[in-house]
Amino acid sequence: MKTILAVLLLGAFTLSISHAVVRAPQETKPPRLVQNLFQFPLSISTQGIDEGFAELHFIVDEKGQASEFIVVEATNEAFVRAALTGLQRSRFAPAEVNGSPQAVRSLMRLHFRETGVRSYSGYDWIKHPMPHMPRLIKPVFKLCQLNELDEIPQLITEPEKVFPVDEENRLLSGSVRMEYYIDRNGQTRLALPLESAHPALIEAAIRSIAGMRYEVPRKGGTPMPVRVQQIFSFRETDNES
Repeated sequence: MKTILAVLLLGAFTLSISHAVVRAPQETKPPRLVQNLFQFPLSISTQGIDEGFAELHFIVDEKGQASEFIVVEATNEAFVRAALTGLQRSRFAPAEVNGSPQAVRSLMRLHFRETGVRSYSGYDWIKHPMPHMPRLIKPVFKLCQLNELDEIPQLITEPEKVFPVDEENRLLSGSVRMEYYIDRNGQTRLALPLESAHPALIEAAIRSIAGMRYEVPRKGGTPMPVRVQQIFSFRETDNES
């Protein structure tokens, strides 16, 4: 039986190896913003707004290009548009494992001011504390949790069975807790493990998630992306059915 739970915000980058996302070992380097092309949306100044935030999850690929954006929180839709445009134009130094570029899932929060835009990544938070939103600035969008939806979205497309094997092609048993998003179309995106596990188990869970499709998640009748956790269990006996 598959278990789905609400999950809190994570502030760390994760590495993608052969499409399986794993937590970074000590010998890795995180992605680094090297060309900052974020701009304050001047059109919003006419509304008397001179400050705001936008927070996003996205992939930084092996070439340093950002893609697959999920908006976590924002104080104004103009800042969302400015963040998405800036991410598409900006460049990153990709994450590395033993000197080899790797795709990663990253988290960034952008602090917009008329005087400039400051970016904070999950890795940078360790060195530079995230500024708190002023009390007068409330988010107009915030990624909701499962218990905030009108109803829990039901799985409508089951993934094909995946049988993880080790280096000697022996079937593996075990479980791994994963996190992923269900977007506004019911598609699953940006999966990663929340605990250590054999790489083959993580790869099998990633492949399972990729084959899943849900009903559209809704809040107040409006399609709304949601972040979930799910425990994936694999047993040798599953191969006998």
